[in-house]
Order: sequence, then structure tokens, then C-alpha cells
Amino acid sequence: MAIAQSDQPRANRITVSCVCQTPGVAESLSSSGLFEITAFPVFDYSHQESVAQLCNLLTGADIWVTTNDAPPLELQFSHLKRVSIPVTTYGAFHPDFAAVTPAEKAGQPLRVKYHSGIVATCFKHRIPVDQVIRFFNRDTYAKLGFFNAHETAVRRFQEDFQSSSLGTRWREIFREMKRGGPFMHTPSHPNAHAHRVMAEAVLRFLGFSTPQRLALPADYLAYLRWPLYPQLEALTGLEGNYYWVLKDQYNPKELRLATLESFVRYYYSRYEAEPLLASRDYTISNTLNVDFEALFR
Repeated sequence: MAIAQSDQPRANRITVSCVCQTPGVAESLSSSGLFEITAFPVFDYSHQESVAQLCNLLTGADIWVTTNDAPPLELQFSHLKRVSIPVTTYGAFHPDFAAVTPAEKAGQPLRVKYHSGIVATCFKHRIPVDQVIRFFNRDTYAKLGFFNAHETAVRRFQEDFQSSSLGTRWREIFREMKRGGPFMHTPSHPNAHAHRVMAEAVLRFLGFSTPQRLALPADYLAYLRWPLYPQLEALTGLEGNYYWVLKDQYNPKELRLATLESFVRYYYSRYEAEPLLASRDYTISNTLNVDFEALFR
């Protein structure tokens, strides 16, 4: 692939360490043929062994592509240029995706990690499982503000990008991501197209132009996919569905749930099996600040 280079000196070695986005961004950057790419995701900077391994890699790197919140490790290396990118977050496609936090601190992580705010709220209020399905309708979505999710999601997207090295290009990046349709598997898991857009934005920041697209990487985050619900299609113009691909400690391999009823029954059974959730003493939140308790007020 032909790449046009500016007068900016070329960097030969890039270390990519941007949590779950690492493999996709690294693979797409590698397709330019300009760099030696090393991918090393670090999810917890308090883990000293991981940080030591990363610093060892940075010793031989010219550029470090990392997330906004990574510590300033580049200050240890006079030759190292840091390029900060956000952990891409956009919740408008999945406004029901939520986090559940027990009132009592868990001794270990909950075995169920990803939640429907509607289902979790119904369970908390002891709605029989057979009746939960009726809450998945346009009136519920309107009451919870799902149809207004885009404005909040764009503001969050803008804030995340403006605190990164790519801040001045956030509109351009967002527009390019949207050209591929729904570009998120979940509110914090971008798909392969979004990873390629991010890699191309990094190249432009470094002073390189790409007459042709970088390669589309493997879709490394597709093991977890939350559907775009029917009646929320106006957000994308695409047909919605109730088809989940999940992964949690109950099911280390992919779990595919193809109906709303099977999804609700699965989650009720898992909540009953988790003592801190079965107690129903928990809070529900998401990136869009949806008040799920409004269902019962």
C-alpha cells in the first residue's frame, strides 16, 4: 500500500498498549508497512509486573500509543513520543447496557459482568420473569430516555477524544466511524471498523497520509455483542433484533441468546445464583446516566 509521508521524521518502532483496543489498533497500524509494531495491553497499572514488562518494551520504542489515563511512563524515556487515544465509548446504540453494583462489597468480581438495566431493575422489584418481556417496548424506551441517548453519547465521545492527542479531529473521527453503521459491540467495545479509523487517525497525527485505507483488523472484541433493540432502529437506520453474544465466568466460551425470553430467563437464573445480587440490594447505572428506577415511579 502506498503511503505518503510528510517532512516529519519517520518513527520505526511503535508500542501499542491501549487496553481492549490494543490488538485491533496494532494490527491495522501494522498494515501500513511503516513501523515495527509491538502490542502489549495493560489493564491494571497497579500490577507491577505488567508495568515492568511494558517499560522494557518502551525502552526500544519510538512511539507509545496508549490511553488517556495511562501513567506518564514516557517521562522515563527521553526519546519516546506518547500518542494518547481514548477508550472509545459510545452508548447510544445500547442504552439498556448497564453496570450493577451490590451495596455490600464483593470479595471477588461478580460472575455476571454485563447487564440489561431493564432486566436488573425488574429483578430488583421482584417482577416475575414471565412479565419482564412486556417492559421491552417503545413506551419503556421513551420513559427511560433511550431515544435521547445520542446527544449524551456524543458529548461523552467528544469529551473522551478532546482529552487525547486526537482531540481536534474528534468530529472527523466520529463521522468516519459512523459510516460503517453501528460501530460499537457494547458501549465500550468498538468493532474492527472503529479500530481501523482510530489507527488511521494516529497515522495522521504522526504526519502520515493514507491514500488507501489501512487493513481492517480481525474483530477481536466480537466475543461480546449487545444488540440494537427493535424500535431503536432510528438511531442507525438498520433493523434491530434481540440477539446477544455474551461471555462471563459462568460461560467462558461464547453464549448466544437468540430470543428476548431466553435472555431474560438466563439473567434471572444467574442473579438468583449470585448471593449479592439475589439480595436485590444493588444499584444500576450506565454511561448515559439512565435512571432505570423511573420504570417504577
